[in-house]
Amino acid sequence: MLGVFLLNTVRSYERESAATALTRVEELTEEISVLEQRIRNLESIASIDPKSVEDLYDQSTAASARNRNRTRI
Repeated sequence: MLGVFLLNTVRSYERESAATALTRVEELTEEISVLEQRIRNLESIASIDPKSVEDLYDQSTAASARNRNRTRI
């Protein structure tokens, strides 16, 4: 009797774990899809106006330099 109870409990945990894993996989798949769309959008912007990408890089470099200077003080 106890063996049957334990077996049923283990199976229940396995089902719950599988359901949780499936839910997480679905969430990650959706997040990946959103990120892929963002990449496509950025690639479109870069192909339309390459200068805008250079400006973003320059701004990022300048911001990094400012942050480095702050940490040295």
